[in-house]
Amino acid sequence: SLAGCVLGGTARGPAQLVAANGCSGLGAAGQLSFGIVVGELVPNRMRGPAVSLVFLSSLPFAVFGPVVARSLILAGEPERGDGDGSSWGGGWRWSYYMGAALNVTSLVLYLFLYHPPSFSQLHVGRTRLQQARELDWVGIFLFVVGCVLFLVGVSWGGSTYPWGSAQVLCPLLAGIAVVVVFFVWGKQRERPHPLPFLSQGTF
Repeated sequence: SLAGCVLGGTARGPAQLVAANGCSGLGAAGQLSFGIVVGELVPNRMRGPAVSLVFLSSLPFAVFGPVVARSLILAGEPERGDGDGSSWGGGWRWSYYMGAALNVTSLVLYLFLYHPPSFSQLHVGRTRLQQARELDWVGIFLFVVGCVLFLVGVSWGGSTYPWGSAQVLCPLLAGIAVVVVFFVWGKQRERPHPLPFLSQGTF
């Protein structure tokens, strides 16, 4: 994520921005594990409130982020400068500068304040290879592919392509079909369901 912010803040063309946002997206996916991190740092009875508090910390960015981002973009428009974002001390590039500052701060706090138990402490008598072998890789693959295909269809529908077009219907229906296969696969497995909460009647 930090590398993506650096690439975005120094971008000189669309290709570099695409690479920057790709890195930021991968970093954000990893950062979503904060719920697990918080769960290791607080007592069990405090996990719910602690995770909720961390989620609430993103509320100002979710509410005011688009407004701030638009202001930064407008500040770098041609009539206000040379159009490359260099006006107003950086223009739209401040979206990446702020991200870089937050990532550096988080990285420092993570390195110096987060000291979780080691793998051997958590899994006595078991190796990483044994743990990996017990994962339902097929189930994980089916679930991820199904969700991605479905979400691609939903995101394209009505914006990039018409809802009734093949470009929307194909990933949408394929995603639904793969998710159905995922549930069938999970029911036939002797091992626990790859997503236990789904097998407990949550839905």
